[in-house]
Parts: sequence; C-alpha cells; structure tokens
Amino acid sequence: MGSATQITKERRQSVEATATTVEGSQPFIVKRLIFVANDGTSDVILNFDGATDDEGAITLKAGEVLSDVELSCASLSYKAVSGSVPIRAWGAK
Repeated sequence: MGSATQITKERRQSVEATATTVEGSQPFIVKRLIFVANDGTSDVILNFDGATDDEGAITLKAGEVLSDVELSCASLSYKAVSGSVPIRAWGAK
C-alpha cells in the first residue's frame, strides 16, 4: 500500500497519498468533493466508498483534476495503473 497523510479540520478534510499498483484507501468523510488531483505521470483509478475494481470507479489521467462534485462519502480508494502516483483530495463536511 502507498504512503498517505490525512489532515482533518473542523469543516474540511484532505488526503495526500501516493497510489501504487496495490490498492490503498483512506477515510474521506465529506458531503462535497472540492477537488481530487492526479499529480503524477501515470493514470490512477479512484472510487468513493468502494474498491477500485467496483462499479463506479473512475480513472483520473496524469495531471487531471476532478472538481466541485456533490457527493457524500466516507472513504477514498486509489490504485495506480503503473508506478507510484501522488494524489491529493480536498472535501467539505
């Protein structure tokens, strides 16, 4: 599993992680996704409240950002297609 850092504030939550080819997961309790960013050079598979091979998983291309999405979730799962991929996520509670 990749390394991760989680920072929780009163009204927001962020996750910084390094996705590897082994699925990782972090608590991510939010009602609105402000953004999730793929800061790497390889694609990363993400899912909210599910495994990366479950229905509803998305692929975030290298350098891509997904932002301003209304969703309620408790966890963020991630897996790099290859290598190590730094990701960041920020949400509002």
